[in-house]
Amino acid sequence: MHTLQKNRQVLTSITLLLFLTVLVAASTDFTANNEPFSGFGNGFIVLTLLLALYLSYHLYQLSRSVEQENTLFNSLLHNMPNGVVTYALDEKLTILYANERFFELIGRSRDEVTREFNNSGLPFAGSVFLFQKILEINATEGPANFDLEFPITRKNGGTIWIYANCYRRRDLHEQDTLSYLMIDITHKKNYEAQLLRECNCYSIATALTNDIIFEYDIDTDTMTFSAKYVEIFGRAPVIKDYLHYLRQSPYIHPESAYNITTVSSALASGEENISAELRLLTPKNTYEWFCINGKTIFSAANTPVKVIGKLSNIEVQKATIDQLQSRLSRDPLTDLYNKTATERAIEQALTQLAQKNASQYALMIIDIDNFKNVNDSCGHLVGDEVLQTVAANLGTVFSARDIIGRIGGDEFVVFVRHLATADEIFKKTYAISQSLQMIQPAKAIKISASIGIAFAPQNGLTYKALLAAADQALYQTKTSGKNHFAIAEKQDSDKS
Repeated sequence: MHTLQKNRQVLTSITLLLFLTVLVAASTDFTANNEPFSGFGNGFIVLTLLLALYLSYHLYQLSRSVEQENTLFNSLLHNMPNGVVTYALDEKLTILYANERFFELIGRSRDEVTREFNNSGLPFAGSVFLFQKILEINATEGPANFDLEFPITRKNGGTIWIYANCYRRRDLHEQDTLSYLMIDITHKKNYEAQLLRECNCYSIATALTNDIIFEYDIDTDTMTFSAKYVEIFGRAPVIKDYLHYLRQSPYIHPESAYNITTVSSALASGEENISAELRLLTPKNTYEWFCINGKTIFSAANTPVKVIGKLSNIEVQKATIDQLQSRLSRDPLTDLYNKTATERAIEQALTQLAQKNASQYALMIIDIDNFKNVNDSCGHLVGDEVLQTVAANLGTVFSARDIIGRIGGDEFVVFVRHLATADEIFKKTYAISQSLQMIQPAKAIKISASIGIAFAPQNGLTYKALLAAADQALYQTKTSGKNHFAIAEKQDSDKS
């Protein structure tokens, strides 16, 4: 713009000079010859004058057009939503130009900046960051464009954060200037500060807990564990090809294979919630129970992208639960299964045996003969000791895979698996009889038992069916003299 004005002034001056020259020449010719503009020289001058007039007019039109564009540009700068300011690169960063948004951002008016700061931009340009950046640019001959982020303290005492895109240049007067395009990023900075606080809290919480936090990237099939994973297991926290690792890992107990399949499928398919219990090998070379819980994160397109969760050691909880369940399932006097637990255990065994097509198994009801006489003659404490001894003897007669329970005061149930022949059960009844004869709470009292036996599948395929059949056989034993056994009659298939 300044160059156009300067050129227009020069051309106008030349045009005026030529015009005066033509007038002088014309006057001279007229005086000498009474004919103005005669001769070749005068014609050339006239043409030059016309050309200069044309160029002057064209330059004037161009200058007007540039002025209009400059006016529009300045209007846009003045009203744009971002702050725009140009500083002189002098000792006080003199403000050469600033739009209204700049003054809104700094929280002061033009007059206040002029009056209170002598039109200095030092408080508003992030001077500490700026001068360091300029030194770096000068030292490395870096680019004239650079970015800054800095805080500004406003008149009301509040602080805002500014992002500035800066451009350093030298103007027509050979003065170094620096222009800022400024954006308020206070909200972004506050969010970053809040996020940093939350990350710090997360780090502290993670350090204070024994839980292992994890993040699984579905696209890359990469699992990343927190530092607690290294502390507990002593293994690398980042595992690539994680689904393959799960299926081949030597650190997972074989009994957890089914749960591993469930976890792998859930991770691969992006199920919303993931939960499973696994037995994992620890540096102590023992397996411990861990619970994995995860929540899937979805993209805006509802595509699963990550799973965030935790891995918790639940060994103590599992042991406590097992102890509680054991207490609930055990008879407090004999430590055998109680009535409810006996039924549940036998039902589970029957289901498993049916799936394996096992050949034959038996259920026995063992009832102590005349046990009331023991309590009446020797007292309940002695009676309890007799029951405990009977329970211990049954444990020696039968194997650990058989199920032994106490279902009444002096009644016991034994479920025997995998019988090759019926003779095996007869040998067991003889062994029971022999062991009971060794119990003698008083000289006049001998301990014996009546036994009812039912076989599966002949007498039924459920606990209740077998118990009813064995109980019927026991009744026959009781009514025929006691101290021996009876076998239940085969039931019709529709009654089993």
